[in-house]
Amino acid sequence: MSWVVFEVLLAFGLAVFIVWWTLPRKKKKKAALPKDGNVSSNVSTEDSRTPSA
Repeated sequence: MSWVVFEVLLAFGLAVFIVWWTLPRKKKKKAALPKDGNVSSNVSTEDSRTPSA
């Protein structure tokens, strides 16, 4: 009886491992954020579509 329980647990563990292995992973960020964490500090605030006076 204990052998059957062992095999069932082993099969369950293998199934969980396969599902975990096939889950999509998070993509690595290409550029790090600035130390202050403000993303917009590197973005130009001028709107290039409007002519300057």
